[in-house]
Amino acid sequence: VQVIWLGSIVSHTFQGSEIIIKCELDAAGLKRVGLRMHYQHGCPHALYGPSCRADKAAATRSTTVAGVASATLTLPEGWSGATSAAKFANGYVFYTRANGQPERLPILSATDATTIVLGNRPPALYAGMSIDVVLGCDHSMADCRSLHNNIKNFGGCPWIPLDNPVGIKNNFY
Repeated sequence: VQVIWLGSIVSHTFQGSEIIIKCELDAAGLKRVGLRMHYQHGCPHALYGPSCRADKAAATRSTTVAGVASATLTLPEGWSGATSAAKFANGYVFYTRANGQPERLPILSATDATTIVLGNRPPALYAGMSIDVVLGCDHSMADCRSLHNNIKNFGGCPWIPLDNPVGIKNNFY
């Protein structure tokens, strides 16, 4: 087979009974600057970012702090509602300091139903303060579908075969 053209279709528009197709050579795509998305199992999008588009307001729970010990927060029983507290790992805690400055801290883990561990010690946070806790994501298709109801924006490729037909196992998946 003789190859005549290598490229991709970039866009199309309809004009009456005709279709106008805009094409681009593969070599033209190599001239673009910047990073390109990789073929990977997990979703590469930043949570609640412009490509993810998960609903941050729906994923936010407001509660009060019961206690602070270093980077560990104790929250009241039932603060997470019907969602497991472990699903808040990789999420954020938002609050406003007394001087009006907003603060955002990453959640590393939820050790039980009332305790979450933050990425660092929260400045100017004390028991009785009001905080917003935002759900995290493990960038899997399951979390995207069931936790965030955002499967249409999932950016991963979970159907990448894990077994190589040649016999060499991929160590990265």
